[in-house]
Amino acid sequence: MTKPKHIMFVDTGNYSRSPAAEIIATAIAKEKGVSKRYVFSSAGIIDKHVGGGPDQRTVMVCEKRGYDFSGFRCRQADASIFQTQDKILAMDKMNFAAFSLARREGDHAEVEMLDPGREIPDPFYSGEDSFELVVTMIEERLKAMLDGNA
Repeated sequence: MTKPKHIMFVDTGNYSRSPAAEIIATAIAKEKGVSKRYVFSSAGIIDKHVGGGPDQRTVMVCEKRGYDFSGFRCRQADASIFQTQDKILAMDKMNFAAFSLARREGDHAEVEMLDPGREIPDPFYSGEDSFELVVTMIEERLKAMLDGNA
């Protein structure tokens, strides 16, 4: 059996988008019968929410769609992720730039955008509709990725 691929989703605070991506990816992989191929996680650039739960608006939207956040705790990324992860997927260009700049020569993990065609916008300062849109964008992208179409 081959070693599972470690994929980390990253954003600014590990509070809205990246937690949703971790939970959704885990659920989709299980649904598609490929969960043994992947280990999904998430982290943020800043430490503001470390140890706490995700944004309740994200939880509400995701739970309506059947995703389970029980046990999730926000975390901050550190330099070790470049050795423990195979791929780091950023939600937007700012996150991509931050993690790309932090990556050193010889680091294992590759840094990419979750969706190379568009940014996943931060819904934090927007209304509930923005959370619905972001979760839909993440679902669509992860379904395509785990189907091998992206």
